[in-house]
Amino acid sequence: MTAKNIRLISALRIEEENRKMARSLTKEVDFDDIAFAALSLHLDGIRWTGDKKFKKGL
Repeated sequence: MTAKNIRLISALRIEEENRKMARSLTKEVDFDDIAFAALSLHLDGIRWTGDKKFKKGL
């Protein structure tokens, strides 16, 4: 993988609706995963993770 394949997204670009949904989805799973869930919602992407707790909770 090279740096040209990496896309950085500012947290400020993630809509508040996605942040709220991420908080709701992760509140009983793992508070530290809010940013990952919000980004997945923002990108309408697949949550690709090895974190079993996060994966099971969502």
